[in-house]
Parts: sequence; structure tokens; C-alpha cells
Amino acid sequence: MSAAPQVETLIEQPGRRPDIEKELSEKYHVKFTYRESVPLDQFDKKRSLHNQARFEAINEDTVATYAEAVGRGDDFPAVLAYRPTARGRLVMVDGNHRYGGFEKAGQQGIPTYEIHRDTDRATIALLTFSMNTRHGKPTTEAERIQQAIYLIEAGASNAAAAAAVNLAPRVLTRALAARKADQRADEVGLKRTEWDALGQTVKSRLLNISTDEGFRTAAELAYQAKLDANQVFDLVQLLNATKSSKKQLDILKQQRDIYQDRIQAKGGGVLGTASRRKMTPKARVATALSMTLAIPEADEAILQGYAEPERKDAAANMRKAAERMSHLADLLDPKRR
Repeated sequence: MSAAPQVETLIEQPGRRPDIEKELSEKYHVKFTYRESVPLDQFDKKRSLHNQARFEAINEDTVATYAEAVGRGDDFPAVLAYRPTARGRLVMVDGNHRYGGFEKAGQQGIPTYEIHRDTDRATIALLTFSMNTRHGKPTTEAERIQQAIYLIEAGASNAAAAAAVNLAPRVLTRALAARKADQRADEVGLKRTEWDALGQTVKSRLLNISTDEGFRTAAELAYQAKLDANQVFDLVQLLNATKSSKKQLDILKQQRDIYQDRIQAKGGGVLGTASRRKMTPKARVATALSMTLAIPEADEAILQGYAEPERKDAAANMRKAAERMSHLADLLDPKRR
């Protein structure tokens, strides 16, 4: 790690803050210059308001409060800004509301820490989000989630991004999972009105389905049959017993038969907890078929799973089940006898 840059001796000036200067130099290894009063017209106001720190770039009530305080002569920490080009105007890293307060109060200049131009853009982004989390109008959790995702996409680790914006790691983990699920839903062509109607727990569980075909069809079924989180959990386990998209679709056809009455009654709709009805004979057959289709193609592993005394009984039950299914198949399709 490189040594912290040298910082000019701190003198008693209203806008200077030892804690900020220490953080800039020792934590971020950023060089900067303190300027007691930078004319407001040296800032690129439009670009400063698009620093991606907040959904609402400026809160007018906060600006009005700051303007009153400036008018009373209250001291404010210097804003933090950088100059993208040698002759360009300053862009705010932290301090849009303070700038607005000074402007509204009729001030001509504002105390400023100007970050040196050799600072890389990733550090600028990290400073923007970190400082805005702690200074001025507090950022919302949703804003901090967006900031953390931006930092991760710029190369930061999950832990570093969460720490930079003061976000609980578990909140970021859930948000990343939700983002991943939404992206997959878009990739497989799900209707967003239907996908967005599903609960977040249901979405997260559907994301675990191994094939895109199974994921898409299961999501459609979850929406149309109003499956709850537990039912989706069972469905995902059933589907992932096979990695074949064709077998997963066959299983889902059987599952659709199981929930057909509910689908017809609801006509599709938003997700909700549905009452469990007694299964009809048709639904029982569909359940049995789903389970049979989900049996993995691992004959040797299945064989090893049965102890020697169990094998004859298991084989007898399987033959009985096969005979029953064969009989039903002949009833349903007599021409195939």
C-alpha cells in the first residue's frame, strides 16, 4: 500500500474538518487542496446533480434549511469536488445541498476541498457514495443498494461496497439475488407484469431452477396458480431432480394438471397464499407422474441406495405401480394397447 499523501498543515478555517482530511489522506490516499471560497460559477451544477448518489438529487426543504443556517452565519464543512479536465468546471462529489444553501442565501463562494486530477474514477465513485451516505440529507436504503451495485460493477468486492455505503451485507446479498432473478426473467422473456407480481421469496426460489426453460415455465405456473413460497420450494426441488429441460417441462405439464382447477378459478393473477384443497383423482395421478418423471437417471446410485433385503419389496411395488399406470394408460388411450 502506498504511503498517505502529505497534507498541508491544518489552520483554523471554518470550512476545514480534520476528520475529513484524515479520511481523504489516510483511508482513500487522495491528494487535495483546501480553498476557503470557490466562486459558485466555477461548479458544473448540472453535472454535479447527476452524481448517482440519490434518486432525488436535491431536496428543496433541505436546501432551504441550509440557506437559513448560512444566513445566520453557521459554519459548514467544505464541499468535496473534482475537476474532470484541466480547464473544466468543478463537479461535486459531496455537497450539492450545501451548494444549494449557499446559492439560495446569496453567497458568491463556498469552502471547497478540490481533489487532485490524478485521482482515478473508481475512487471518485467510492467517495461520492461514501460521503453522501454520512453527510447532509441521509440516503435511503434503496439508494445505498443502488450505490453498492454500481461499485460492485466497477470492480469492488461485495463486502467493500456494503461497507462503503453503510449497508448491511445481508441486505446487499438479497438485493443482488433479486437483481439476478430479474435479469434472468428478462432474458427468458417472462412478462414483467406477471414476474413483478411474484413475491421476492418466490422469485429467489425460482432462480435456483437449473434450466431456463424450466425457470420460465415454472414462473408462469407460479403466477397463474398463485403458488405460495412453500409450494414453489417443493416444485423447485422436484424439477432439479433432473437437469434435462425436456424432463423438467414434462414435470411441469403434470404440475399444471394438478393445479388446473385453481388456475381456472383464479384466471391467473397476483401471487397469494391459497387454501389447500383435497386432491382430485386426476391431480393424484399427475403428482405420481411428476414424481416418476423426476427420478434421476442414475441407475447405479439408485441400486446402491437399497439394502439387499429391501430390493425385492421395492421391485414388487414398482411393478405394481407400473401395472397401475399401464392400466390407466390403456383406459385413456385404448388404441395404443
